[in-house]
Amino acid sequence: MRDTDYPSERTCSVVRRGVAPVLGVDIRDFFAVASRKPVYCRPLSANMATKFIYLLVFASLCIVPKAELIYQGQYLTVATGQPNLATLLRNRAEAWKNETGATVIVQTRDFGTFFDDVKTDLLQSSPFFDAFVFAPQWLADLADCKTCGEQTVLLQQLSDYVKADPNIDWLDVSSFFRQFSAVYDGKIYGIPLDGDVHYLHVRKDVLDSLNIPLPETWEDLLDSARRVHGMDMNNDSIPDFGTCISRKKGSLGYWWPIDVYAPYIQALGTAEGVFFDLDTFEPLVRNDGFTKALDLFKRLMQYGSPDELTIDVQTTRDLFASGRCAFTLDWADPFGFMGRSPYASGYVLQPMPGSYEVVDRATGRLHNCTTTICPTATPGRNGVLINRAPYAAFGGWSGGVSKFVPQAKKDLAYQFFSYLSRPSSSGVDVTLGLGFDPYRLSHLNVTNWLNAGFSRDYLDRNINNFRAALSSPNLVIDLRVPGNNVYQAQILDTLLFDYLSGNISLTTMQDRLFAGWEAQTNLLGRISQLSTYRATIGAPRIFECSSVHYNYTVSSCDIDDDILVSYDWLQPKVCRGGVPLPTNFIRGRCPYVRASSSMGIGLTVAAGVIIGLLFIMGVLIFIKRRSDSIRKSSWVFSLIIIAGGAIMNTFVLASVGRPGRGTCVINIWLLSIGYVLLFGGFLAKMWRIERLLNAPLGLKIIRISDLDLSKMLAALLVVDIALLSTWTWLPSVPGPITVTTSINGVTSSQSVCGGGQIVGISLLFVYKALMLLYGGFLSFRTKDAPGEFSEQRFTTTAIIVVAFASVVIIPLIYTIDTNKVLIASLGVMFSTLVSCGIYTLPKVLQAYNFASFGFSSASSSNAVMSHYHPSKPVASISSVSGNSSLQPHSVVCPDCGCKFEI
Repeated sequence: MRDTDYPSERTCSVVRRGVAPVLGVDIRDFFAVASRKPVYCRPLSANMATKFIYLLVFASLCIVPKAELIYQGQYLTVATGQPNLATLLRNRAEAWKNETGATVIVQTRDFGTFFDDVKTDLLQSSPFFDAFVFAPQWLADLADCKTCGEQTVLLQQLSDYVKADPNIDWLDVSSFFRQFSAVYDGKIYGIPLDGDVHYLHVRKDVLDSLNIPLPETWEDLLDSARRVHGMDMNNDSIPDFGTCISRKKGSLGYWWPIDVYAPYIQALGTAEGVFFDLDTFEPLVRNDGFTKALDLFKRLMQYGSPDELTIDVQTTRDLFASGRCAFTLDWADPFGFMGRSPYASGYVLQPMPGSYEVVDRATGRLHNCTTTICPTATPGRNGVLINRAPYAAFGGWSGGVSKFVPQAKKDLAYQFFSYLSRPSSSGVDVTLGLGFDPYRLSHLNVTNWLNAGFSRDYLDRNINNFRAALSSPNLVIDLRVPGNNVYQAQILDTLLFDYLSGNISLTTMQDRLFAGWEAQTNLLGRISQLSTYRATIGAPRIFECSSVHYNYTVSSCDIDDDILVSYDWLQPKVCRGGVPLPTNFIRGRCPYVRASSSMGIGLTVAAGVIIGLLFIMGVLIFIKRRSDSIRKSSWVFSLIIIAGGAIMNTFVLASVGRPGRGTCVINIWLLSIGYVLLFGGFLAKMWRIERLLNAPLGLKIIRISDLDLSKMLAALLVVDIALLSTWTWLPSVPGPITVTTSINGVTSSQSVCGGGQIVGISLLFVYKALMLLYGGFLSFRTKDAPGEFSEQRFTTTAIIVVAFASVVIIPLIYTIDTNKVLIASLGVMFSTLVSCGIYTLPKVLQAYNFASFGFSSASSSNAVMSHYHPSKPVASISSVSGNSSLQPHSVVCPDCGCKFEI
């Protein structure tokens, strides 16, 4: 309130808040009215005289006895660390007493020792103070005290109070201050009473007189301060100062250099933080940005009051209010009192200056802003991007209640803070410039300020700058970790004062600051501090590492033959220390063969070569089909056996690559039908030999033609196709299935071909097993065949090879934990190549006169047996004329009188 506001000073005692509009008391003295403080009135006019009569009537009504008030006779003791704030609290307490009957005693403590005073009192068995108006920076120490023994929570949780209180209008509190000033670890411990963000306060009229634009960067501010320093800014013929900045040790001076540093170090948003590295919790004080910021901050002293190292914030406010300086760094308080100042018309509040450079945290070097590294930056006057980072220093005052006072005291303390915070009270208080700055959405309502006597022009120039700072996505949150008072008010404050005083160099200050903060961190626990720090700025919390903080990936078989298990921390990494990251390991081979792998290429080439060889063999047999060695062994069946081998190798080709619905079904069809053609051909030919050699004595003639063998093979094939169809169309459709396994705690899933319905696949296996057993039986029955039945030897050998592949390879597939497709493919290629080679190669070699194997005609195209006894050797073989494979031939045994017509 200015003396020049009223021409004369006459005290009028006003007893109730409601009298103000009746008497026409200026709204700027509204709070004093509510607190029964003397106010200055304008000279009494006729109209005022009439209103004075109304006052007498009102006063007479006040003599009527009052009803009993809700808290009549109760007392509450509240401590604060700021004198101006104490005055405002006492005035509000007086008004609240009139409404409730409660007496609130407000005591002031020195801010430099206030934190220790609060903590010490809370740890007493019988606390002296019931409640505190404290700095929300201390919430981490007071709501989760790491050095307080068993009592770690010193403040009363207020979540339930707030939830049940409609008058506090909790959602009207800015979301930032709801979190920073009230909440710790998801619980409410404080009631916001103040919203603190630093601003640059400017005498724009002084700048305009020299055509100096408002500063956009800290370099601009330094240059502007230089140019106006020494001007007479308040017409008292005394040179004034470019800046007024409080640098006194122990008096909030440690916050201002953070304002300068912030835009150099934080560009990616609030969650990036300015104080510590988000991974290591090492102090961010050894980089070019910190060096430049502290150098600029010290150079500003050249254009300030010569006693800046000894003056506090209240002094700088007085200097600025009296017109002694062009710039000052402060919270929003000057906005309130400058509105009533003679210099109101030239005053501007603006967000703190920014920087066109930002630190690369990996190198510590400064780089010019781009839209990538400074996403929130905005173009300056010259088009260059400028990064701004408004600093919510201190955060604003909050009301907290001691956990260790009686319940009645807790209830009373909450109700008092609720009264202070509710919009009807705080909306007036923030306009007074006495320590409470805007923190509610309703506080930025222009109507409130107009009602408080501020001019429209004044508000139009400044109110949007409030909003710009409070809504900035790059707002800097003040340090709020356990021991922050040590980090800032002790270590930083002491070293900063020594540097500004010239006692130590900037490099020395940086080194000592780094070491001091590191020592404090090691004392309190790095992981715990890092976790809390990240949580307070909106980054994910950090915990001690355990198995829940890492994950593993299992490599795809599309990439490598080995299934590699790789471990990595979940991102963003939210833990430090604790369990180390496990070592990567190979958990096995892929259940299928990749087409692009060396193995896949090898199998494809090998199967293709075998198919090619079998095709060549078939061509050679067809060409020499009329030669004795081939004609006598039924060349058509030789081609059928070769075709069966080729089809089985086609299974190998189809098995390479990721399993699919089609390939899983086709593979089994190819393998099964190829097996029947290959092994069934051998089986039919052995059956004919067995019938000829083991016919009953006395039987004169036995005729077994190729047509008979074809019927037998067709029957085998029909049964196989019927079983395959049943397997394919049963409800459990065969195809790729996901197999999940767990090794060393690692669960992985891979696609493999499933067997489909167990009944269907079992019938296929049983059927092939019966064929195999019958083939073995026939081989046993013909083991004593004479040498002239040479084809029996090769056929028996081929059957043994196929039997080996079936009996040995199939169990290996189900018992060895490796690539089953590889084993099956190798078994198929081995059995087909060897069996077909053993059976057909001798015939081809003999047909082309490369060798003679003395093939018997006993298994040729058509055989007729008149009599034979195994104990009698065949004496000679003669041929009937004709070259056709269907031409009859004869085998004569003179000793036994037997003749085989073939």
